[in-house]
Amino acid sequence: MTDGSLLLSTGMETPLRTRGLQHLRQRIEEELGRQPGSGVLVDNTSPGLARLRNTPGLALKEKQKELMVKHEQIRQNSDKLNVGGGVTLWPNMNQMRLSRKEIIVLIITCFLLMGLTGWLFLFLHGETFHTMWKFTSRLKGYGNAHPIKGTGNVKSSVLSWHSNFRNLLDGIDKSLNVTRPSLGYQVYVASYLAGLGVLVYFLIDNMFSKSKLSPGRIKKWVCFLVVVAQWTVMLSFMFVSAHKVEAAVVENVHQISEKMGEFVEHDLDLTTLSAVVQYWRGRCLPPTAPGVIHVLGLVPVQDVAVYLQYYSLPVLTVLLTPVVRLCLALRTVYSPVDRS
Repeated sequence: MTDGSLLLSTGMETPLRTRGLQHLRQRIEEELGRQPGSGVLVDNTSPGLARLRNTPGLALKEKQKELMVKHEQIRQNSDKLNVGGGVTLWPNMNQMRLSRKEIIVLIITCFLLMGLTGWLFLFLHGETFHTMWKFTSRLKGYGNAHPIKGTGNVKSSVLSWHSNFRNLLDGIDKSLNVTRPSLGYQVYVASYLAGLGVLVYFLIDNMFSKSKLSPGRIKKWVCFLVVVAQWTVMLSFMFVSAHKVEAAVVENVHQISEKMGEFVEHDLDLTTLSAVVQYWRGRCLPPTAPGVIHVLGLVPVQDVAVYLQYYSLPVLTVLLTPVVRLCLALRTVYSPVDRS
């Protein structure tokens, strides 16, 4: 009886134990996120634990901090430049710079543009240059070609000097002065002034803007700068040539005035000479002189020269400051980096 009771109790405990184990297994699987009958784990990790898992290690933190510091240094230095030069705030900065081949091609292009611009200017104004040089040469030798002698008939030599000098100045007026600029010249002057204004605007904009010049913009604006600068230099040579003509005319008037001072010591009739000197001093010497050559028939060359004496420094400052700042910025960007 004892053995039968033991077998009965053992047989009854086995199903209970099995059901208990199954229930425990089910609870463990539910806690671990494993669904019965599937082999897929469902990640029920809390957000805090997920952030903790994604937190980088100490070495990665230091690397990120170092990159942030370098990035900030680059940004600060580029802001201090305040001018273009192919600066970028992102990695691979060397790829944003002009390569050596591109720089050589740009230099050759600039020389070609300078030559082409000079040829075009001489094609348009070469005859004017030649005319001014011719008149300058004649005016410089006018005193020797038409001397006023203190012996003999002074009146006839003075009248000869006067008539020939007046004919010479009439020739200068007809050859170099225009009563009204043609439409082509007006368009030409407007185009030049517009190009100069656009160049100065963009150079100043690049000087103060935080967006830096890319290599493409560097090429474009350097070429544009070369063309406008070459044309401006050629115009300056033309102005200097015109000013030499004016100076030669004034020099001849001073020479005849000196002749009158020499002849005062001699017993000569200086009435005609005095009238001629007074006439030419009023016509050719400031402030009463209207000027011999006028720019586009509007502004006398001597007035332009006076204006340049007073305003040349601020004008040159406005024109050259952006160019100098651009060159200094490019030198800063393209200079070798000290890695020590």
